[in-house]
Parts: sequence; structure tokens; C-alpha cells
Amino acid sequence: MIYRVLSIAVVGLLAIIPAEADARRLEVLFLGDDGPSNPLEGYRVLKENLSGQGLNFTFVEDLSKVTRETLDLYDALIVDASYDKDPAPAAIFSWVQAGGGLLVLNRQPGNFSSSKEWAALLDGAPKANVGKGRVDTIAQPAWESPELKARILWSIGEKKAAEFAQLKLPPLTTEIPEIANRTHPEIPMMELQKPLSPADSAAHTQVPAGTKLELFACEPMVVNPIAIDWDSKGRAWVVESFGYPNNVPEEPGTGMDNIKILEDTNADGKADKMTLFAHGLRHCTTSVFVKNGVVVTDGKDIVFLGDENGDDQADTRKVLATGLGIFDTHASTSQFQYGLDNWIYATVGYSGVEIRVGEKKHKFAQAVFRFRPDLSKLELLQNTTNNTWGLGFTEQGDVIGSTANNNPSWMVSIPAAAYANQGIPQPKTPRLDTSVRVDHKSKSDPAADFVKMFTNTKDVTQVDQIAGYTAAAGHHFYNDSVMKDTFSAKNAFICEPTGHIVATALVTDKGSLKETALRGNNAFASSDAWAAPVAARVGPDGALWIADWYNPIIQHNVVFRYYNPARNYDKPHSPFQSGEKKGPGKGNAYDTPLRDTTHGRIWRIVPVKAPLRKEIETDTKNLTALLDELSSPSQLIRLHAQRALVEKGGGEAVPQLVKLITAQAAPKGNELPLAAVHAIWTLEGLGAPAGSVAHQALVDALQSPHALIRRHAMLALGAADPAVIAGLPDFLATTKNPRELLMVMIQAALTAPNPSIAKAIWKFATSESEPDPTVKEAAQLAMRHQGLALFTGDFANFSAEPPSTWSGQEAIQVITRLAAGPERDALVAFAPQAPAGLRSHIEKILAAPPVRDRTPVEVPGRFIPGRDAYMKACIECHQADGTGVTGTFPPLVGSEWVKGDSTTMIRIILGGLMGPVTVKGQAFNGAMPGHSAMPDKELAEIITFVRYAFGDLSEPPITPDAVKEQRPLVEARKFAPWSVTDLRAVDQK
Repeated sequence: MIYRVLSIAVVGLLAIIPAEADARRLEVLFLGDDGPSNPLEGYRVLKENLSGQGLNFTFVEDLSKVTRETLDLYDALIVDASYDKDPAPAAIFSWVQAGGGLLVLNRQPGNFSSSKEWAALLDGAPKANVGKGRVDTIAQPAWESPELKARILWSIGEKKAAEFAQLKLPPLTTEIPEIANRTHPEIPMMELQKPLSPADSAAHTQVPAGTKLELFACEPMVVNPIAIDWDSKGRAWVVESFGYPNNVPEEPGTGMDNIKILEDTNADGKADKMTLFAHGLRHCTTSVFVKNGVVVTDGKDIVFLGDENGDDQADTRKVLATGLGIFDTHASTSQFQYGLDNWIYATVGYSGVEIRVGEKKHKFAQAVFRFRPDLSKLELLQNTTNNTWGLGFTEQGDVIGSTANNNPSWMVSIPAAAYANQGIPQPKTPRLDTSVRVDHKSKSDPAADFVKMFTNTKDVTQVDQIAGYTAAAGHHFYNDSVMKDTFSAKNAFICEPTGHIVATALVTDKGSLKETALRGNNAFASSDAWAAPVAARVGPDGALWIADWYNPIIQHNVVFRYYNPARNYDKPHSPFQSGEKKGPGKGNAYDTPLRDTTHGRIWRIVPVKAPLRKEIETDTKNLTALLDELSSPSQLIRLHAQRALVEKGGGEAVPQLVKLITAQAAPKGNELPLAAVHAIWTLEGLGAPAGSVAHQALVDALQSPHALIRRHAMLALGAADPAVIAGLPDFLATTKNPRELLMVMIQAALTAPNPSIAKAIWKFATSESEPDPTVKEAAQLAMRHQGLALFTGDFANFSAEPPSTWSGQEAIQVITRLAAGPERDALVAFAPQAPAGLRSHIEKILAAPPVRDRTPVEVPGRFIPGRDAYMKACIECHQADGTGVTGTFPPLVGSEWVKGDSTTMIRIILGGLMGPVTVKGQAFNGAMPGHSAMPDKELAEIITFVRYAFGDLSEPPITPDAVKEQRPLVEARKFAPWSVTDLRAVDQK
């Protein structure tokens, strides 16, 4: 039968611990590594098989984290690692003596095999008593075997085992739902678990050791929560989505979505008051505070909902822009967030946006973008890899997010503005995620192509990216201090509702970008198959809040399979789809009556011992209080204070803001000058015209001893500010940190051509050290942007021969672009005074005719992405029609190199080609630069297009993997261009 609607009062549902006082889940710490036995995979199997029985597993690999303080949080320790040359953590010995249970997987090479103390501890095992503790060993564990659970229970001793035996988890009962008019009656039905009460669901949920799970609100107070935020009073604002995915009406006010304000008026940690701020919204996915209201999505519109009379109910609706794509409701716009720079950030999937702001039309999809709170300006920052439903900011202000389809973590690298008109296609947001160790010294990145989930159950239903991140949502960081013993500012929270988890990611520096390790630990993991966390954010109290959609059907589309390992179910379609239509219904989602609209929970993860923050209200009328809150440990509270000061306006706060910058003010217990950074952007938001005290403070901050202050002062002033222009040459020469250097180089790519900056860029580009790949691309953009000014640099020794360095090749590209553009006459005038080697290249390029026609060739739709990338990267030399330039740039049409071996062509486009070379019987002696900075997918699309359009080949498309496979050869040559001899030598091998 269809699930009955649960209409249970909130009172009585808020307790989450089992009735038996001594009954409890067990905490098991798993010490592993990336050894040959693949302990991480064993750990994953353990979790999905035993966590549903009440065992909490946590993975650790950093030996420095294995302290007595940590071990005391756990009942048992499993060791399966290859730390044979490391001493065993001393804390293990005292912990076992005090009653800890140790289970060692006795493999070769062994664990801590050089440690005599470790050998002595294991002496007598298996099943040895050591002090008050127990030590067991096992040679070849069967991760799914009941034996392993029995060995764990033996190791913890009778008392703890008895407590665990008292744990009576609520049953997870299933039934086969009845659905009329099934679309695929030929497919057998799949059982579904019945819903649980909040208390019973909590009993099936693991949170980190040392924390506990508390229920803040549930149905009927809140249903289908899709987003959560907090106002300046510390009240939770929740977006309820009832229209998703199939019911999004056209007319304003006819929708079913709500925005609710939830309050805890008696300070018991539970919501006891609900105020309906707005209702009738159409596919509302997000909200962000602006002045006395919120900016939200409402169908195709971005809308401001204002509360003019202060009664906590929207009484003003103003459409700021229209043009949000909603044809696919899970690929629409979301994640409105107020950024450090006073812009509102957002993400969108392939439904895209088509918005006109003033005289400018913006059209893009699968992207992260930003707009001013009044929508007076809008900017595309970077395209993402897929449907994007996650966004967050590091303490330093870096923009990081998540997408669906196996890319749970990405980062904005170089913004779109730097690529404008430079002929280099902007890559999509680089993926950061990995579940394996990465050798930071290696040029090849062994990051796994597939990032696995670590679930607490096998009852996981997915339609693609099986066992991986298919619906990643949210990417907020723990930017606070209350739970510093559990989380750090390097921890991001990535929801995966199909896996019933909120993963805890570790985000660390990797060159000028970041790396996100998803190594098996979760902030929230449930074996309740209805649990569906879709948003996880740190509240003003310092707790981690989770919006639990609580729904048995998460899947939007019906793709190639419908898979659930717990049910042994693997079919090509959903068994729950209803209606005559075989494909998706409205909202591009399949229809089913099982999409629940009666449940929803808001959880909090709180520390067991440390208190939460009590003072969470921001007094927006008190200037002194607002200034003080710029130093709050909470990023949320700091941003509230910054926004309130900017909206308040006036110059009253300026002197105190200047003091915060000068003092490099930082929140208590934080080494970063975050208060100073917020002060910088508050001054920017208030207005800092040239000659003002505020402007001078930002100029002075450019000379701060702290790199983060310098970075944000530079960004706040902007690339056109005279002080930034004057400072860039020195910044380029002295900045060593790759991340900070990238920020500087991006500004150099945005500022107007300037001889001093151009000289500094060329000096950097010709230095002996190979730059970080992303910094290198920013330098290429900066060189192209400088144009003719670039040649004020030191070109005295520039060779007339085809260049073999990336900087030399890029200089040739600059000349080629100048010759083909409006500065051709200036290049002609400059040529006689250029150094001899440089002059030779200029004269040769000027002798060739410029691009004749920029009309792209006609090709079938599947080749258009490659053609568009070709038009940006290749047209200046090879022409739009692939005919090249006689005597200078070889033709691609009918070229034996294009029609020949595809692997050779991949090597050429990656590494470049230096003459002499014969094409169609004609000799050429130029130099083609490599395009290794471009993404594998884009290069594959270009090659596929060229071979079809100019080689007249009908063949399968070139794959990104085929391009990736050739990169090590190019990197080993340090990106020097190939010669024909080199290519033939490689082919012969």
C-alpha cells in the first residue's frame, strides 16, 4: 500500500537517545593507509555492512592524530596499515592498558614492524589480555564476515559488549508500494523501507565521536527543507520545496514553496515557533539576506521579498531579473550566498540562465556566477562540469563548490573576465576531489577518476555514478571555532542524499589551487534509507546544521539503470514511474506518487562537552557591536556584520575599520587576519573614492606584511586602480606563494597594458623555474592582454629560431594576434626598432596575410563544442576554414598529419611542433605552441572536430582519456615542442 501520511506532533519526537540508559552504539577507530592491501576499501565495506548494526567506524591515517585524547573517544581500534618504518603511537599502549580494545590485521609488510614495543604488545595474541584491555590479531579478514564483528566485540570486553547488546535499534521494515498505471509494468517492483520517526531515524545515524545529534525541527513544522540560513537575530530561515520536481506553475504566487522562520524561544535547542515569511513561490531553491528582506529564486525570476513593516512576513515583491532556466528542475539556479566582496554568488546547472542586465545579455549554463544585491551587475565566473548544487567560501575567500556526476569538489581558478578576447578558451572549474593519496612532488596526478562514497548502509538507490557522488550538494566549510576539536577550517561538508551522508572533506593547498580528500569520514551517515541530507551549514551557534529532505526518492532522471545493492535490484528503468510517458515528465523528471511531501527534519550536530555559542544575535543598529562582530570566530556572523555596515552606509565606521586593517586584526584563536579582511571589503562596500581616507587605507594595505591582507586590498581596489598598477611589478617579482602569485597574475591579466607590468610579466615568464600550471595560464593571459607593451621587456637575446620555451611560444602567439588585429599598424611601426631575433619573427608573421574570414565551418551538432574551441585557440594560424597561410602556417584541410595517426596528432596539440615539417608536399619552418594548459576534454573535442571537418574522417570521437595518456610524454620534455624526428622516434618505440 502507499505510505500513510504521518501527522505526529513535534512534541515527543525530539529525544533521540534509545530508551535503555546503558544502551549505546560502539565507536571504532580504523587506522589505515594506502598500503598494498587497500585498507581504505576494507574500511568502506566494513561501514556499509556493520554500521547499520550499531557500530560507528571512523578512519584515521595521520599518526600524529592518534593521541590519547582521541583514543579515549573510542571503544576499539583496528590497525591495518603499512607503517613498518614508523614507531607506533605511544598513546596506543597506555590506552590498551586502560581498557581499550585493539584488533590488528597481521599483514606483510607488517604494522610498525620495526617497533619492539609493538611486537611486545602483540605477544600472546590472538586474544590476549593486556592490562585492562584486550589485543587480538587476525591474518586475512573477510570484511563482510560476522567473524570480524565478533572479534571487535571480544576486544572491547564484557562490560562494553553488554552495553552494546542492550542497543535495540528500531526495525527497518520494508514494503512493496502499490502504484497505479505503472509506466513499466514489465519490471518487477522493488521494496522500499518505511519512514521512521525522527527519534528512530536518529538511532540509525552516526555522527563524529565526541559529538551528538540533536533534532531542531521536523514535520509538520517543516517539510521538504531544501536550503537553510540564519538572520541577524540568529533565527533559522528554511526554504520548503513542494513543487520540485514536477510542479512549477507559470503565474507568480501560484506555487507551493514556502520560506519559514524557525525560532527557539525558550533556549532548549528545539524550534517552538514558526512564522511563514513567504508562500506561493514557484521552485524556490535558495534565499539570501539583503537589507530588510531576502533575494530568492521564484520560477524564472530572481525576486526581492521585503518586509517593510517588520512583522516577519513578506509584503513587497520586486522582480530583479527574469530568465532563469527551469526546464530541468534539478539543473536550475541555487546557492545564493553573500560573498566577502559584497556580491551575491550563485550556481546553475544545464538549465542555464538568460538574463539581461542593463544593455548586456548574459547567457550561460553549468556555471558559478555572481551579481550585485540590486542586480545592477552580473558576471559569469567559470563554467562547471555538470549540474551544480554546492558552493562555499574558505576563510581566505576562495570559491569552492560541488556538482553532480562524480565531481563533488571544484574550485574557481581564473575568472572569465581574464579570458575575454584573449583566444584562450576558459577551462571549466578544475576538479579538486580525490580519494587516494596524491604525491605533491609528482607532475602526474594519480587522483582517482571515481570518488567513492562511504555509506553506512547498502540500501542506496542510484541511477548513475553507482557507489559514487551522483547528487553532491553543498560545500560549506567549518568556518568557526566552537567545534574545533572535531572540525577545522579545512573541513568542507559535502552532502550526498542518495548515500544518506554528509561527507567531511579535507581541503588542503595544492600549488595555486586546492586538493579535496574524501577519505571515508562523514559528519552525518545514516542507515535509514529515507535520510536525504541536501544542505549542511555552520550556524551562528557554531553547530553543524543539516537540512534533511527525508524522502525515499532522490533520483530525478531515469537514465540507464536503477540500482540498489541491498535489494539486489538492477533494472533499466525505475519501477516506481507512473504514467503513459516512457521518458521524463514535467521538470524533466520522472513522475511517481512516492515522492514524499509530508516529512522533513532539521538536525544539529553539537559537541558533547563544549558549549555552543549563546550570543548569536547581531545588533544591526549598534555600530560598535557591528565592528566588534567583524572579529567573531564565526564567518557567518562576520558576514552579517559586514553586510549590515555596508547597508547602513556613511563614513562613521571608517576610522575603526582602518584600525582593524592596520592592526591585522584576527578573530580570537585564529592566526589569519580575517577581521582586517572583512574591514577591507566593508570599506569597499561603503565606497572608497580616490583621495578618501578609505581609499588611502586600502592603498596602504597593499604594503601589509600579511599576504592575505595584500591580496584582498588588491582585489578591493581593482585592476584599474593606479596604486594596484604601480604595485604589480613588485608583487610579480616578490610573491612566492603559488596561491597569492595566481591572484597577482590574474590582476596583471585584467589591468590595462603598461610597460612596467609588461616587463615584470616577461621577466617572470622567462625565469628558470617552471611555474604552477594555473599560474602559467594566467601569465599567458597577461602576456596576451599586454599586447605590444609586452615587447618593452628584455628581448635582446630572443632567438630568430623557432622558440622551444613556453614563454617564447607565447610571445609568438602575441605577435600573431597583433598582426591579425586592430594593432597591426602599431606592430608594423614597432618592427624596425625590435631586437633582431624578435624582429625576424615579426616580419615573417607580418608577411603572411591576416585571418581572411572568421565564419565557422558548418558541422553537425556533436562537433560544435570542438569547433568553437578551435575558433578561439587555432584560427589565427590555421584560419576558420583550416586552409592555413601559404608559406607560413600549414593547412589542416587534407593534411596527412590530420588524417594520420590520432595519437601523433594528440602529441602535437599538447606539446607543439617546431619545423621543418612537410605538409601536402609544401615545406614549413615555423613553430606551433603546445596547448597543454587546456583541459583534456576540450583538446579531445578540437581534435575530433579537425579530423572530421578537415580530414574527412568518420571515426569515434577522441576521448579525454586518450589526451590524458599522452601528457606524461609532453611533461617529460618540459613542454619543449616536438620536431618531426622526435615524433617519429616516439612512434618507433
